[in-house]
Amino acid sequence: MLVAGVDISQSLQEGLNDLIGFIPKLIGFLIILLIGYLVAKALQKVVALALEKVGTDKALRSGTTGEYVNRVAPDTSPSRLIGTVVFWFILLGQIRYSIEGLPTFVADQVSDSPTNCLSPTPDFSQLRFSPAPSLF
Repeated sequence: MLVAGVDISQSLQEGLNDLIGFIPKLIGFLIILLIGYLVAKALQKVVALALEKVGTDKALRSGTTGEYVNRVAPDTSPSRLIGTVVFWFILLGQIRYSIEGLPTFVADQVSDSPTNCLSPTPDFSQLRFSPAPSLF
């Protein structure tokens, strides 16, 4: 069917092909994300357990640091807090890598900001240092 120079059946067919081609990539994204979540959760528990066994909680709660630790994390142990940080670092990195498997129109919109956030080193080449001003 041709309406205003546009073949509607051809457009519908292309849209349906794009949708059917997207579904396996979405399923792959979800599987990779689930595996990343399970790995991050397991590492969270391993790190928290290892830090408890080493005695990190006792060391951080005693002495002069104990007062600050009780203010920052009064209801949780420091080892569990560190384990949670490990969990989120791993999960956010995994989300970035699983997004790359999605089609370009989705991956381009989402993956730019995590790439900038996870860059290993900042670029200091444009910094200009000047000597300290003279006070006399």
